[in-house]
Amino acid sequence: MTRVAASRSMVLTVSRGALTPIAAIAGIALVMVQAATAVRGGLNLEWWASCLFAITLVTTSHIAQRSWQSGLSADVGQPSRRPLTLLKDNIRRAIGRGEFVPFYQPLVELRDGSVIGFEALARWRHPDRGLILPDQFIGIVEDAGLMAEFGASIMRQACRDAGAWPHHLILSVNMSPAQLGGCVAARRMLDLVRATGFDPHRLIVEITENRLIEDVATARATLGVLRRAGVQVALDDFGAGFANHHIRDVEFNAIKIDRGLVQRDGALEGGNVVEAILGWRGASGLPVIAEGIETVDHAGALRDLGCDYGQGYLYGRPVPANEAWRLAWASQ
Repeated sequence: MTRVAASRSMVLTVSRGALTPIAAIAGIALVMVQAATAVRGGLNLEWWASCLFAITLVTTSHIAQRSWQSGLSADVGQPSRRPLTLLKDNIRRAIGRGEFVPFYQPLVELRDGSVIGFEALARWRHPDRGLILPDQFIGIVEDAGLMAEFGASIMRQACRDAGAWPHHLILSVNMSPAQLGGCVAARRMLDLVRATGFDPHRLIVEITENRLIEDVATARATLGVLRRAGVQVALDDFGAGFANHHIRDVEFNAIKIDRGLVQRDGALEGGNVVEAILGWRGASGLPVIAEGIETVDHAGALRDLGCDYGQGYLYGRPVPANEAWRLAWASQ
């Protein structure tokens, strides 16, 4: 028998039950390499084996995080054992119980800071995990194939909430690819909006370019029906891709400059791009809304360039319906 020399590799503390079979195999590999090092006289592979072990644990942790995000109690490292139907049932129940709710962020006129409306932004009020942001659950909803039901739920609640605001304020809501299903889908959305008593002329639907290019012809038909009913259409995240071509393909009422063009340090990143967008706007006549405004410098630079409207933390973070109602009436 060969006596294994004391290891100089990293020490990892792992809670009981945290190791999956894959992690256990990595641990065995580490011991085997240590033994080989002692036998072969200095072929030092311990560091590499330790790295492999650590990477495996990090991967296991990532899988655990994905399980948490899905709202399921799947064991660490075993998400594939849970059937898709269970995932769908969890999301569908959350929709039915009204756990997905709209929060509202103010849209303001940059000239004087007055509130012109609010954008509805989805949140998940999870009964066990509290308030969950969309980047942690939208992918789960999409994987479950329930974006149409989810989108309808958010739209319905947002229209009900906005119906209690002063009538000059607008409501802006994001559209998913699942809602761009042609004329039938558009009419279904209009029926939903009208059933709440909300005026379609006060509604803006936002669509990003990546959603648009999945099927430009269907998107054009869907948005055309909405526009004819008085709904306004905004191209979201403008400047993040190659949207000029699609602006010619689809008729928009407004464009929203991507938040990535505004830096946190107060200077406009890619200021030439923003200036070009606003210069082009002068010819097109489309109103421009800038996202991600966090400082007075952001607002001043955009206003000086001729930007019309904005939203961002400078003017307010997303708030629940009761707080939005208070802000809406205070803006009178």
